[in-house]
Amino acid sequence: MQCPPRILDKWESGAYGVREPPPYVKAALLQRARYKELEGLNTTLVDFGIDIHKKLEALRQMKLELPSMDARHNSRVQVADLIDTKVLPHILAEHLDRFFVPRELDSLFDIPTRLRNARPGGVQMFRAADSRTMTIWDDKAGLPTLCPDDARDEANRINRRLRMDLERFYDEGLVLHYAVFTVRNVAPGKCRPGMRALSTRFRNFMRNAKRRFPMIKGAYAVMETPLGWRRDWHPHLNIIFVCNNYFDYGRLRAAWHNNIEVDRIRGGKEGIAAALREFIKYSVRTVAEKSHGKKVQSEIDSPKHPGGCQGDSLRSAGAHSPGHMGGGISGGDGRGSESSGDKTPTQATLRLIGPADIGPTDIAESNEGRREERRANPPPIPPAPPMIEWTAEEFIEWWLAHQKFRRSRGYGCLYRLGKPEKESLDGFAALCQIRRRSAGYWMGSPLLEFIPGDKSTKVDNRDRQFPPSHRSQGPPLH
Repeated sequence: MQCPPRILDKWESGAYGVREPPPYVKAALLQRARYKELEGLNTTLVDFGIDIHKKLEALRQMKLELPSMDARHNSRVQVADLIDTKVLPHILAEHLDRFFVPRELDSLFDIPTRLRNARPGGVQMFRAADSRTMTIWDDKAGLPTLCPDDARDEANRINRRLRMDLERFYDEGLVLHYAVFTVRNVAPGKCRPGMRALSTRFRNFMRNAKRRFPMIKGAYAVMETPLGWRRDWHPHLNIIFVCNNYFDYGRLRAAWHNNIEVDRIRGGKEGIAAALREFIKYSVRTVAEKSHGKKVQSEIDSPKHPGGCQGDSLRSAGAHSPGHMGGGISGGDGRGSESSGDKTPTQATLRLIGPADIGPTDIAESNEGRREERRANPPPIPPAPPMIEWTAEEFIEWWLAHQKFRRSRGYGCLYRLGKPEKESLDGFAALCQIRRRSAGYWMGSPLLEFIPGDKSTKVDNRDRQFPPSHRSQGPPLH
């Protein structure tokens, strides 16, 4: 139902008092406010000739980003296909009908549609003062753990939340350290208990830090729980410590008992920005985007490439040291065992070492040589399975484990930092439109799409010309 302009004028002027407007009137009022806002943006398009070189450079950079936007959209589609083809049939087979599905799993039925329809198009904005670009999208999925673009927005939010405080602490003379705390992998079916145990353990560690590590003034930790190559879960924490004195790494490792990686952040404020980007990239980066990277890395680190699969896949797989790998002539399932270093010859050893007159000294030297060879040339670790190769049970367990679970927490001086300020659109001007087609994202011609079809500056004329279905997505842009 359309609302006449004179009725809207009365509602805006308050002629109807404090009554709540009907839904169609409320929608028309919101639409009129959006028209006015975009009309204010369109007035900035007249000065396109000013800083023309900066704007053309921004358009060239935008064209270079289109392939990466297509890749992130393909990641969303692959995750949506996984949920449609594996997860949802498994849920319906267990609960017979959607009416009996628990509330935590019922939200999965709408996620494939949200992922496929996310970011169909938008407007590319540009601010000449600092040459910054911003994309205003028509619709978003709102799923940071499944949508790569939403994960990038979450990373920017954490960056705005932490960077100013970390730089302030650096100016005050405090020292920053980046660390990764790991624990033993968690068996399938115990993902959420393992995450809660790790969170509780680190919280107790920070409570005791006042006595054992008085140099720690604060920390910010973000939890990750990827699937390891043995199909078990690998919860770990990415942490930034704020210290005011010497930080003894040896005491820190002894207090945590499990494997940790820790190093000081150097390079001043530029080093803080680089470390924060690395911290955010690995902690908030979507699992779907990581899955695509792991799949590509597994193709690169194939058996044809000797010594492959020993980079990030080693950490993501949850293998803490090459000694857990096993292998060699000891046989077994490749997971290793405590008896792999035993000097007692196994049947496989006896078949390989030859005659029975070989003494125990020779056997010990042979075992020691094989151990040294494995340390020098550790066997390649297979990459962790990407999300698109997870089973329905693994995806459901991972999904339920992250429901109502807070992944990021601040401690000490980094506790309750407050929400970051919302970015202002002052000074931004519209450059071009972005639309997704069957062949991928496409960038329209600058300025041409922003000319109204009826050449009218009045909202009422455009309201009468275009149907409500078209006007629901903003002013007509042709």
